[in-house]
Amino acid sequence: MSTASEKQGLLPVVRRDALADIAQGLVLRVPDLAPESIETIARALHELLSGNDELSQIRRISMQRYLRETAERHNRDSQDSDSMLTTEAAAELMQCSRPYVAMLIDHKKLAGASVTEDGHRRVPESSVRAWVAEREAKAKQGDYRAAATESGMYDVPEHLFVKNRTPRRS
Repeated sequence: MSTASEKQGLLPVVRRDALADIAQGLVLRVPDLAPESIETIARALHELLSGNDELSQIRRISMQRYLRETAERHNRDSQDSDSMLTTEAAAELMQCSRPYVAMLIDHKKLAGASVTEDGHRRVPESSVRAWVAEREAKAKQGDYRAAATESGMYDVPEHLFVKNRTPRRS
């Protein structure tokens, strides 16, 4: 039986025991624990968390809460620096369509954008805000009436324009 990673020519994924990794981390951090105690600690963690009794359930819930809180704290810390937006969220900020944002990402028009392994596009919020600011600056520069006046397009009197206009066919 071959795995998807083997079919793609990648190295096979070796499944590791997460609790053994935790036990190893404990041995590295607690000087009184001997390296030989990794298996004993891993077995104790398995027994503590795998049981069907009430104490095991309480410990599992406590572990889940701790991991969730740690992950949320880590996400908050990383979002403070620069949050990554989905194409939908970016399109909302940019006031354009989601496919347009995807096209901008694909054509490297939004700095720092990336595509996940699953094909989902992500773009830093700072990049989106920079794009919006640039677009607004260009819109202010694009005062077409002022440009037309400067180029002399309004120098032609209206009665001459109306007189020389070709009639529409019905």
